[in-house]
Amino acid sequence: MTAAMRLRCYEVAIGDIFGTNLFNAAMVFVIDLTASDAPVLGRVGAFTVVGALLDLVITTIFLVGVIERRDRTVLRVG
Repeated sequence: MTAAMRLRCYEVAIGDIFGTNLFNAAMVFVIDLTASDAPVLGRVGAFTVVGALLDLVITTIFLVGVIERRDRTVLRVG
């Protein structure tokens, strides 16, 4: 990420942050599926749960922004 920032490739830096964020969220999901004990988020503190929920909200807002950014046209008129 720091190399992308030095090269002023801000889109790459933001993509790196959100890509890592989504990978970490997916790993929690996979670990939760494979663990035979209680759910993973049930074994951590409240601060971690709030962080995970904030992660989910921010990633959802980002993805909605990416989807809505598409160029919308009707019969090639927009």
